[in-house]
Amino acid sequence: MKRSNQKGVALLMTLILVLVLSVMAASMMFLAQSETWSSLNYRLMTQARYGAEAGLHAAANYITNPATGYPGIGASDPITAYNINVSPVTASGNPVVLSSLSGVSANYPVSSVKTAFAGASTGTLSAGASSVNYTTSAKLLSMRQFLQCGNDQPLTAQLWKLTSHGDITGVRNAEVEVSALLESHAVPCYNYAAFATGSGCGAI
Repeated sequence: MKRSNQKGVALLMTLILVLVLSVMAASMMFLAQSETWSSLNYRLMTQARYGAEAGLHAAANYITNPATGYPGIGASDPITAYNINVSPVTASGNPVVLSSLSGVSANYPVSSVKTAFAGASTGTLSAGASSVNYTTSAKLLSMRQFLQCGNDQPLTAQLWKLTSHGDITGVRNAEVEVSALLESHAVPCYNYAAFATGSGCGAI
């Protein structure tokens, strides 16, 4: 018996199947493309982060380098130029800042130190076909000065906040900013001394 209402069902099912397979193929292509871009983005962000961390190390090396000297020591950089009773430490009423970071102005009593830090905390690294740039700023949060045994020069203990920016400029840009605290430890001469009000161990 012929059923006219079933004519073309096979063709219709074939078209539906082709449509479903086309959608699945397009989805797989989109997924593969998304994974490719995700991997590229992750690689670029990782490289930018490594660049920013390189900026932190460059700034830390400059600040802790004995040849650089420390704020508040010597006639050219006296401690009287700083207000160490506030945090962050200020000079001329403004926070003490060393910077090569765009948008962050440097404020330091000695201009040669500002120039030297700007040069030391700026750099470009090679990462394959890309170039990773970094710039850094340092803010002096606290500073104390005291004499240490065997040293006739005042010893300076400081706490700096470092902020570094790493970026890759290209078809797909990447930018990362990281920060860290840098503290210089120092032990005063009588740090472990015992004080008493009289002679004998019982007075301690």
